[in-house]
Order: sequence, then C-alpha cells, then structure tokens
Amino acid sequence: MSSLLQPEIIKSKFTITGYGFNFIEVNKVPYYSSCIVSTSSEPTLWKPLSTETVTKLDLEELLAFEPDIIILGTGHNHQFLSVDLQTVMKKNKNNDVSFLDKDSDLLNSISVESMSTNAACRTFNILAAEGRQIVAALIIEKGNNK
Repeated sequence: MSSLLQPEIIKSKFTITGYGFNFIEVNKVPYYSSCIVSTSSEPTLWKPLSTETVTKLDLEELLAFEPDIIILGTGHNHQFLSVDLQTVMKKNKNNDVSFLDKDSDLLNSISVESMSTNAACRTFNILAAEGRQIVAALIIEKGNNK
C-alpha cells in the first residue's frame, strides 16, 4: 500500500511527494534506500539501515545542511535513539560563546526528532511549508510488506 500526499504551496526546492512500505518519493522521484532529504539540496544516500546502526558521525553529517530542525525517520515503527544520540553539537563557526554562558550547550546543539518514516515524511512537508530549513534522515527498511 502506498500513499500520495496532496500538493501544497511549498517554497522549498525539494518536497516529499509520496511514500510507501519501502520507498519515499522526492519531487516525484522514488528512493528505495535510506536517504537524507533537505529543503535545499538533492536527496543523498544515507548509510544507516536501522536505528541500531545510527552513529554520532551519521547525525553530525546532517549538520552540513545547516538545518533548523533534524528529523529522523526510524523505519516502519517509531523508535527512540539512545540518549547520547538525541542531540547533535553544532560546530561554532565564530567561537563567540562565553565560557560563563551556562546555556552555551543549548545554543550550540540541535535536537534530533525521531518518528516513523511515514510520520517524518508528513512532518517534513508541514515544516517546509512554514519556510523552515529542514533535514530529514529517512531510514527505508527492506523486507516483506506487512
């Protein structure tokens, strides 16, 4: 079974136009492997095949897209990441945070919002329609249709 999403007025270059059991569709092009989808650049393949194989380096790779929000699509079912993977530290380009600033870690980190891949597809488009800079790392699980 697959679902097509209704067209919306979205100003980003890339939107998720459909999804199904083992694929997503970005700008009407299907992808059958885990991938990174950003509002501003072509989808790229992503190494993790399940949440158990996601590493800190995999998540830090997403910072190159300079997102406001990071969404992790965890496959068919929602799964939580381990606590140490739920936030990613941004690289501080200006190095201008004072050592007395008790909230400096909060200012220099970004949360990873985990949800099923189908929910991540819907959320991506809603946030993109708001003009947000979104990056979604979407795990596409292989296997038989349930």
